[in-house]
Amino acid sequence: MMTSRFKKTRVLITHLKLQYKLILFFMLIFSVITAILIYINSSDQLVHYIAPTNMTIGITNNQGTIIDFQNIVLKGFSSVITLLFGGIGIIFFSIQSVIFSFLNFNREVKNKQISLWVISGINRKTLFLNKMIYTWLIIIFVFLPSFLVIVIYSSFANDANQTIGNVFADCLLFVLINIFIASIINFLSIKTKENTTTFFIIAGLFIGYLIISYFLISEYESVYGKVFPIDVENHSTYTYYFGFLKYFSIFELYKPTLEFYTRKISINSFDVQIIFGPYVSSINYKNITLVILFPIINFVVLQIFNFLSYKDYKKININI
Repeated sequence: MMTSRFKKTRVLITHLKLQYKLILFFMLIFSVITAILIYINSSDQLVHYIAPTNMTIGITNNQGTIIDFQNIVLKGFSSVITLLFGGIGIIFFSIQSVIFSFLNFNREVKNKQISLWVISGINRKTLFLNKMIYTWLIIIFVFLPSFLVIVIYSSFANDANQTIGNVFADCLLFVLINIFIASIINFLSIKTKENTTTFFIIAGLFIGYLIISYFLISEYESVYGKVFPIDVENHSTYTYYFGFLKYFSIFELYKPTLEFYTRKISINSFDVQIIFGPYVSSINYKNITLVILFPIINFVVLQIFNFLSYKDYKKININI
């Protein structure tokens, strides 16, 4: 019994031993990116909110008389989460998945390591499942330090009691979209198992598309907002045509729950200044349907890719 269990986990353990330095490297890089963005956000914000916040502050003199007003707009920590979990995070983890897919599938086929696994008594189904699970676990391992920092930092926000649940939800959705992408890359890796060059060309085109589409869509949204181009009534710039990439963009599969509209909240005091009308943005649940459906869609598509990948994996020649 113990021998059987050991065989099933030996692939995971072996990969972790061989690749732990590379995992730590990616973990460190993403943690540094997260820390830099949090530092920039904390140094740029007067008050710590997760949601975007507008404030009108009455400036007082030594006698406490209001002598002027100042409008302050706080982007909120949600802007950092959206940036980190958007283009930066998805592109980062896509590059990571390409590297680990190559190491765990292409290279092992090329150097006949798969034959050694099978000869040692590990059947192909167990080997395939272990490798797929391993590529998913790497995403969780690398993201874990950043997740802890994000949650801890968010918990100190003034509106944490209203929005901390959405921070958790967006972290989960971010992990799911990256597992989804990793499964696609694993499929491509197995499909091109005989030709490493072809895999890197296709993977490079995929990463290039992610980068280009991210910037072009960002350019479109800076002019037209989140609206899809088919719903835009008047357009006068070439930027409009970038919006059609939204229909084919993986980024559209990730719909953050931290989207907001503005409402008025109770009046608070801030040192010797008086805050007259703090307006904190409330959660906008227009994406809630996709937020609920995406994990289901993700699971179904994953099963399809896993099935197709395993069919190819079974055909690999194990002769040494």
